[in-house]
Order: sequence, then structure tokens, then C-alpha cells
Amino acid sequence: MAIANTELLQAWATLWSSNDTDAFLSLFTQNCHYEDVAFGLTNEGKPQLKEFFRATRTALPDLKMSLQSCFTTENHGAIEWLMTGTHQGAFHDIPATGQAIQVRGMTWIELEDGKIKTNRDYYNLLTVLKQIGMMLEFA
Repeated sequence: MAIANTELLQAWATLWSSNDTDAFLSLFTQNCHYEDVAFGLTNEGKPQLKEFFRATRTALPDLKMSLQSCFTTENHGAIEWLMTGTHQGAFHDIPATGQAIQVRGMTWIELEDGKIKTNRDYYNLLTVLKQIGMMLEFA
């Protein structure tokens, strides 16, 4: 089971780096809960997750999610990742800046019947806002 769960988490990273919405959604249960903790965004169920995925991929069309490490148990998993991309579209009231981002983060996952039931992404939003020029650097 752990090998299948590890492959599921690897697919999560690979599909975030694609425009294949349907394949990405296939990793999740129908009643999934996807939370972007930094932005304070919660998506309940596949229809909301579909819109979140599309909005993110529109804002960062060249988004790449590089898997740094992961572990799984029968019912849980964690992923350490590096996300890169160029802010080319508006994202939740933040207008496009054309700036590149590179942010490290982690995702906590709860699994159910071989699919992702709960997904919580944690990263430093201030890092992203500084990189896109929305926040000043302080010495």
C-alpha cells in the first residue's frame, strides 16, 4: 500500500506541473477538501478544486512542482516541494506581474481508498508576494 500511496503523491507533483485538469482531479475523492493555508483558500469537492487548479495554472501557466521528498503511511502522506513559475495571470485579486517565483512548501495529505481526501498546502506567502513585487524587502 505504501508504494501505491507514494506513487499517488508523485503523480500529484507531476500533474500540478501539467495542464491536465482531469488527470489531476482523478487523484482526489469526490468529497475532497483542498486547502491553500497561506492564501486562506478552501475548496470543497471536485468542482471547487477544478476551479482552483485552473485559476492557479492560469496565473502561473509555466508552474512546475518539483518533488523534493515524500513519505506515506496507509492513510497519510507528506510532500516537500519546490514550486516555480512566472506570474502571468491574475490570482485572487493579485494582478499579473510577469515576475518569476520560487517557493518551498509542504503538503499534508489524508488518504481514503487510494485517493486524496484532504490536502493542505503550507508555504510562506510573504516570500511569494516579495518575489512578485507586491511587498518590499526589508533589511
